[in-house]
Order: sequence, then C-alpha cells, then structure tokens
Amino acid sequence: RFQMRLDHPAAAGLRSGQWKYLRPGTWSGSTTLFDLAADPAEKQDLSRARPDLVKQLEARLEAAESALARHLPDGSSFSRSEGGFLVWVTLPDAIDSSALLDDAKRAGVVYAPGELFYPDGRRSSSLRLSVANTSVAEIERGVAILGEVARAALARGRRRAAEVVHV
Repeated sequence: RFQMRLDHPAAAGLRSGQWKYLRPGTWSGSTTLFDLAADPAEKQDLSRARPDLVKQLEARLEAAESALARHLPDGSSFSRSEGGFLVWVTLPDAIDSSALLDDAKRAGVVYAPGELFYPDGRRSSSLRLSVANTSVAEIERGVAILGEVARAALARGRRRAAEVVHV
C-alpha cells in the first residue's frame, strides 16, 4: 500500500533554526546535535548536553513520517529527511502537484511543486514539503490536509474518466 523510500538507510535529521539534529547512522553511530550558529563546521556534538532539544526534534521527525504514512493516498511515497528539514513526497501519478497547489493553499497547506526542481519544468506528481519550525500538531494537521486534498483530486480524476464517452 504505502512505500517509504530510504535514499540512505538510517539517514535522517532535521534542521530547525540554528539547530541541526541527526539520527544515528547519518554521520556516525549515535545521535548528534549541532548549534550551527556557534559551530558552523559541526564539530561539537551537543546531544548529551541538550537531551530536551534532541527529544523535541526527534518528535517532529517521527510526527512527519507517521503522518505521511497514515494520511497520504495509496500509491504515495516519501523520502526520509537526510539532515535537513525537507521531505520529498511523491503522490500517485494521476496527480499533478502544481495543479493541486491551489487546492492545498485554500486548505492551509503550502509546498513546492516538483516541477520546480526539473530543468525542463516537466509535470510532476512530487512535491517538497518543509517541516522546519513546525510543531508536531501542525505537522499532523498539515499532512492530514494534504492527504485529503490529494484524495479529492484523485476522486475528481476518476469521476472525469468515468464521464468520458467513447465513440
């Protein structure tokens, strides 16, 4: 039903403001936390000094992954974040992420359509979704809305296909 692509197994993280959180396996065998404002070279791991922040950032990542897995329509997939705050989501092929954007905006969700990331601007069912500086509740609600909007677009497409008269 649902697929989660792992571009680099166990590589996942989140950037939020000055903080960069990486799960175990991203760069080392343990959790790491960097203060990018004070340590742009990422040499001082603060994960043991700031377990509260590690827990908060991990909760955001888990919320995003869980919400995406639960709310996106069948045939969707996403890539886990690799030390960033963006998730690449691929919806079913029948959905054009650029055409879906107006409906998503009206419902309160904004994303970058996949066509922006192709030099030829080709139609794409993919999109880039940010979870930076977003609360767990906002992530859950936003992904639920995105799933609802995507399912509605699929249903409209099925209705249109059923209305086509073949001669």
